[in-house]
Amino acid sequence: MLTNSTILIVFVTALLLLYIWISQNEKNSSIFQKEVQEFITKYKNETEIEIDSNSPILKKINDSPETIELIVQWIEENKIKKITFISVIGKDWLQNFCQSIERNTGNIETLIFKNCNFELLEARYISFLIETNQKIRKLDLSNNYISAEGLKVISHSFSKNSTLEDLNLSNIFLLFDDISLISQNLSVNDTIKKLNISKNVMMHEPIGLSNYLKKTNTLTELNMDYCSFHSSTIKEFVNGLKNNNSLISLSISSNPLTEKGCQMIFDSLVDNQKLQVLNLNNTMIQLNGAYIVGEFIMKNSKLTSLSVKDIRALNPHKVSFMNDCLEKNWNLIELFTHDEKSDLQFHTNEIVKRNQQEKKMKRQFHCQNSWNNFKNVKFRFVNKK
Repeated sequence: MLTNSTILIVFVTALLLLYIWISQNEKNSSIFQKEVQEFITKYKNETEIEIDSNSPILKKINDSPETIELIVQWIEENKIKKITFISVIGKDWLQNFCQSIERNTGNIETLIFKNCNFELLEARYISFLIETNQKIRKLDLSNNYISAEGLKVISHSFSKNSTLEDLNLSNIFLLFDDISLISQNLSVNDTIKKLNISKNVMMHEPIGLSNYLKKTNTLTELNMDYCSFHSSTIKEFVNGLKNNNSLISLSISSNPLTEKGCQMIFDSLVDNQKLQVLNLNNTMIQLNGAYIVGEFIMKNSKLTSLSVKDIRALNPHKVSFMNDCLEKNWNLIELFTHDEKSDLQFHTNEIVKRNQQEKKMKRQFHCQNSWNNFKNVKFRFVNKK
C-alpha cells in the first residue's frame, strides 16, 4: 500500500515532468515561430518564392495546417505572383496548401513544380487548384513523375480552367493515349497560348493533337522538340498544321524527320499566313536540304525566323540556288544555317540586314502616314468649327 509521502513524491514528479514538457513545447514553438518569421522575411518585397519540402521548416509545417494558412495569407498580402514547389511529396502538406490557396485566391499567376511525384491523390489536389483558382496563367509540370491515373485527373482540369495561358508538360513520359486525352481537354479550353510537350516519345500518329490544331484559335506557340517524330508518323500532324490559323511559333527540332518529313512540313506551311518562327534544327535534312529550304523560302511570304542548321554538303550550285531564293524573300529577318562562316551564311546575313532595314523603313513610313492622316483629320475638324 502506498504511503502519503510516496503519493506526494509521485505527484510532484508528475508536475515537474509536465512543467518541463510545457516549457520545451513553448521553446520549440518559439523557435518554430522564429523560423517561420525568417522564411517570411527572406521573401520580403519579392513577387516570387520557392517552397522546398526538404527544408527543415517545411517538414515542420507539414503537420501544421494553421501555419500553412498563415503563410498563404502572407502570400496574399504580399501579392506573390509566382510559386515554385520543389520535391513536394507529402500528401497532407499539399492538401492543406491547395485548400488554403483556394480560400485565399490572392494574386498567384504562376505555379512551377520541380522533382515532384504525383500519384492519384496528389494529382487530385493539383487538379482542384487548377479548377478553383481562376487567376493562374502559367503551369509548369515538366520533369516530374505523374502516374497514368493522375495525368487523367490533371488533364480533365484543363477543360474547366478559363485563365491558363502557358502549359509546360515537357518530359513527363506522355504516351499516345495521354497526348490524345490532353488534346481533347485542351480543345475545350479557349485560353491556352503556349504549349510545350517536348521530350515525350510519340511513336504513333498524334491524331488527337492534329484535331486540336484544327480547332484551336488561341494557341500561338508549340514546342515538340525531342519527340521522336519521323516521316511515317507525322502525316496527321501535318494535316492539323495545314488547317491551323493561330500558331505563330513552332519548334520541332531534334526529331528524325529527314528530308521527306521536312518537305511535308514545308508543303503544309507554304500558304500559311500566320506562322512567323520555325525551328527545324537537327532534323536530318542534310544533302538536299538546300533545295527544299530554298523553295520554301521563295514561296512563303510570312515567316520571319527560320532555323535549319542541318543543311550539309553545300556545293557552289546549292549555295547559288539558296542565294537566288533569298533574294526573292523580303520577310526573313532571322535565318540560321549550319556554318556561320560559310558564303551562304554571309549572304544570308546581308539579306537579313536588307529585310530588317526594309521593315524599319515600312514601320517609319506607316507611323508618318498615320501621323499625317491624324493631322489632316484634326485640321479639317478645326476648320469645320
